[in-house]
Amino acid sequence: MEMTGHMGSSKRGTRSLIVSSWRLIGKCLRPLPNKWKG
Repeated sequence: MEMTGHMGSSKRGTRSLIVSSWRLIGKCLRPLPNKWKG
């Protein structure tokens, strides 16, 4: 994933990324599992 934004902080002072946009740049090489497996 690629995310763009600016750095921010919470009330406790924890540094965070305030995301303004994102995009998926990779894909899964394996298919999603079935709902029932076994």
